[in-house]
Amino acid sequence: MGALTEKIRQYFANQQKWSEIAEDDEYAAQLKAIGYGEKSLLVMQDGGGFYQIIDCGGGYLFVSVNDRQFITDFDNIPDEVFAAKRNFVIDKSDITSTDIVADFDPKRQSVIAYAEIKLHWNVHVGGKKGYKKQKRTITLIPTDDIEEEPLRRFFEGAGRVRVMTDEEYDDVLFPKLPPQEAKVKKRLLTAVVVIPIAAVLCISGAARFHNEALRRLLVTVSALLPFVLFALYLAFPRVLVIRREDREASDGRTIDMDLSLCITTLAAGGMCLYGGCGFYNWPLENAGRWALIALVPFGVLLVLLLTRSPQIRNSRWKNSLYTLALCVIYAGISCGSAVYLLNYSLDVSVPRTYQAAITDKWAEHEGEYRAIPSYYVETAREHDVYERFQVFYKRYQAAQKGDAVTVEEHRGALWMPYDTIKQTER
Repeated sequence: MGALTEKIRQYFANQQKWSEIAEDDEYAAQLKAIGYGEKSLLVMQDGGGFYQIIDCGGGYLFVSVNDRQFITDFDNIPDEVFAAKRNFVIDKSDITSTDIVADFDPKRQSVIAYAEIKLHWNVHVGGKKGYKKQKRTITLIPTDDIEEEPLRRFFEGAGRVRVMTDEEYDDVLFPKLPPQEAKVKKRLLTAVVVIPIAAVLCISGAARFHNEALRRLLVTVSALLPFVLFALYLAFPRVLVIRREDREASDGRTIDMDLSLCITTLAAGGMCLYGGCGFYNWPLENAGRWALIALVPFGVLLVLLLTRSPQIRNSRWKNSLYTLALCVIYAGISCGSAVYLLNYSLDVSVPRTYQAAITDKWAEHEGEYRAIPSYYVETAREHDVYERFQVFYKRYQAAQKGDAVTVEEHRGALWMPYDTIKQTER
């Protein structure tokens, strides 16, 4: 069987196309010698490696044929074949289903060409709490066309055997949406596109407009928009996903909201920067209370994601872990920003006012690579109380040393005190 092994080596070395190998008479004769389609199959594993699959009655023996002779005597298989590191056995009792995905020859409907055989089976893995089942899948590509009936007979007893086209297999992986979800999919797509745009416009409006009521409204909307996206994600898990596992195979059935959630979350964080440099002065003493309050919505949101998101619970562990990591990052930024912003925007307490005077102003670059400076003014009031405010450039430019200002102390909606400069007078 050395000639067939040489053909495989030529294929790996890209010296000969597989279509040219398949037309070789000697190749066809050697496939017959190994009982191709009846006693064994010659397949290529998706990702590399050729195997001869042998039906041993209770299971399938996978024999690596990259650099060894083929098995032709199926009644006397040497023990060293079973013991070889590259070879393995899958018990038929562990196989849950066998999906044969193929392009059908229009002239011969019974012939399966360019097939992909997907074996799904369970592996029993031991752990501290005993044995548990893990689902495994292997994709195999037969090296030659084969009749449908022989292929069905070969995998008889290997779970449920289904022969389908690529389109039918996509329907199995990604079932059609229920009518109710299909109707709202267009609306969800609109929401996923519009919400990050609205978040960016909120930042622009808060910086542009000086009306206090309008600014508080924009800040509130910016703080809540990420949670709107999270709510939609949990309400429509079959439509909305965070980072698709297979973008092509989804065939438009799902909407990837990763970018939308990223932009909306960063917009809320950006609004915090705007608040710190123009809306109000937030003392660092509030940091501990801020962190404790933010942990409450963060914990609730994390529990909901872990218990109600099928993308996190049912995906392969690598994809599930990646999605969970993104959700933790987005949820952390969203909750921290919401606490910071809502403390200001929902505050209806009566402030305490003080008269003060601007004693100094300056601009500084915070960080070696920061191109845009931060602008500060310093005020002094009675009893030599000095405060530093980070302000917008226009307010910084208009402020002069000695100008009288009104400083207001606010309690904060979440009991985190902050100060504001309400007006500047010459």
